[in-house]
Amino acid sequence: MLPVFEITIDKQDLANLEEVFKDAPHKLNKVLYRGINDGIKKMQSLTVKAVSAETGIKQKIVRTRVWLNRATARRLAGSVRGGRHGWPLGEFSPVQKAPGVEVKVGRRSLVERAFIATMDSGHTGVFIRRHLGPVAMPRLQKPAIARRDRAKSTRRRGRLPIDERYTESATDAIERAAAAPAIIEEGAAVLHKRIMAQAELIFTGKRR
Repeated sequence: MLPVFEITIDKQDLANLEEVFKDAPHKLNKVLYRGINDGIKKMQSLTVKAVSAETGIKQKIVRTRVWLNRATARRLAGSVRGGRHGWPLGEFSPVQKAPGVEVKVGRRSLVERAFIATMDSGHTGVFIRRHLGPVAMPRLQKPAIARRDRAKSTRRRGRLPIDERYTESATDAIERAAAAPAIIEEGAAVLHKRIMAQAELIFTGKRR
């Protein structure tokens, strides 16, 4: 997994917040880690939407490879992580055709000279034999979406190895979409809102 976005509290910010919460120091850590977790939840949601818009892959599927690493009272840092690898093309309604395999990633597209196969493990995927050389990848919603992110090779006696085909990873898609600054800004805004709301409750003497 690769980190996509992270929220942390540095020493100077922590010192400033300790001053703000000096009348209720026991509440500070809870406010901070809950605020960080609210922030990364927002960033996860925005990341899923951005990757889906960039690749044409449904948000429900994208979410399976965009994870949260939550903050705790002892570790005031949280992150949103995207998988290093894409999704197997076998998960996108593959149909065998004479020239290759059609898959539906956003829209139906052809992976030339590919074939559908089921492994001994029961996994069914879209593969290409390695001796075929460079293969034109399908024209999908975005040009880079269906390159090979990972080679999963299988060799059987008397046969050349085969490579499974994958979509682009969530990490690569979000980098290409250039959506990072806006997503980070939104996450930081959620954290700030949580801290200010809790500080106001303390200053006004109200209880949540």
